[in-house]
Amino acid sequence: MTNAADTVFVKDVSGGRSQLGFKSYESGWKVFEGTAKQSIWLDERSPFDIYLECLYRTATTGGLLYTTFTPLSSMSDVVKSSLEPDSEEAGAVRHVTQVRLV
Repeated sequence: MTNAADTVFVKDVSGGRSQLGFKSYESGWKVFEGTAKQSIWLDERSPFDIYLECLYRTATTGGLLYTTFTPLSSMSDVVKSSLEPDSEEAGAVRHVTQVRLV
């Protein structure tokens, strides 16, 4: 993709600047390595290795990891991790919102 931004700085309510970073799942989990993050939002279902890497990025900050997607196919590792209390990320606080169409 040409002319795409990978980092954007936004003035926040405290008068400081917040940094927004954009990454692609196609780039693989290694591009998600790096520094601690306060918040990460995974849009659409991510590969499990990327999901885990993002959990690691928020672990030391007590940060938030959001993931939003519609699980159209089978039960993925990301979905299992969110629903099972004894998952690999035991101790993490989770909130799962399920929407069902009637």
